[in-house]
Amino acid sequence: FNYVNTFPWDISACSTTTATAATTTENCCSSLRGLFRIGLAHHLKKTNTFYLPNPQSSASCIHDFQSHLSSIPIVHPFSTCHSSTNEFVANPSNCDGIVTLSDWVDVIGHNTVLQSSCDGNLAEFLRSCLEARMEVNSRLVSLGQNSSKCLAFTALYAAGIVNTFGPDDVRTAECVLGISLSRSGSDSRSKKNTIFAVLGALIGTLVILGATWVYKRCNNKTKEAQSHRDYVRTVKARVLPNTGAKWFCIAELEVATNGFSHHSLIGQGGFGVVYKGTLSDGTLVAVKKMMSFDAQADSDFVNEAEIISKIRHRNLLPLRGFCATSDPINGNERYLFT
Repeated sequence: FNYVNTFPWDISACSTTTATAATTTENCCSSLRGLFRIGLAHHLKKTNTFYLPNPQSSASCIHDFQSHLSSIPIVHPFSTCHSSTNEFVANPSNCDGIVTLSDWVDVIGHNTVLQSSCDGNLAEFLRSCLEARMEVNSRLVSLGQNSSKCLAFTALYAAGIVNTFGPDDVRTAECVLGISLSRSGSDSRSKKNTIFAVLGALIGTLVILGATWVYKRCNNKTKEAQSHRDYVRTVKARVLPNTGAKWFCIAELEVATNGFSHHSLIGQGGFGVVYKGTLSDGTLVAVKKMMSFDAQADSDFVNEAEIISKIRHRNLLPLRGFCATSDPINGNERYLFT
């Protein structure tokens, strides 16, 4: 019964500060019985027995329950809420001969409307669970004359066996065991639910925005990469058929010129920079990097490649190859080497 001092039940009906003529013993006992049923539901779940095995254990449990109540300022002790400690002793006369969980299954069956209506968050299914309890209780009452505790047994079964959150969950205790919650506890739960709802919505929004941003970024990168590949493909298609020169990739030129180092630089003009280099087969070459970045530079590059490839002169080196690259950082670059 450790839950007694922590569970947020409404003590107003039993409180010394609110006890008036309107605060009857019946109201207080109703609250205390509901609180005691949490322990009985735990007992059912642990032992598969609906009530306590004998008068001695019943008296001991009642005494333990009352001792936990001693720190709470209540008007009526729990002892005034029952005629005898035998009230909570297991007896076949309580409800159609039902004493154990096995008896319950034999009488009512394993799968009932309680399984589908009283599991999960009962704050959302209060009405359906209540109707299911009434339906099962009516069926039990119709089976025999000994049915005084059948409604209580139905509640204990729903709270202790069916509901996955357990009997001391505030939603289960309130909806199944009929325990009134304190206003502060209800407000706190409402605030928590509101906070969780807001956080859930915020996280969901952030996830959607993040996914959208990643998608757009990846899509833009894909389009950008495609545009660079298209540029290289276009330049290559314009130069190769007209010059017969060899196509080189930029990596080969970087190796040949030692990464276009300053030591490889041999000349610079208004239209480009010239580097000396050595190809993988040992051939010495002069690599010209075109400096213009406008659209006209592509045509100039193609024209220059065609002219050099067609002119044969002892003072003019033949065109050996060309290269074109494109990337987001350096943009479009063109190379001729002789």
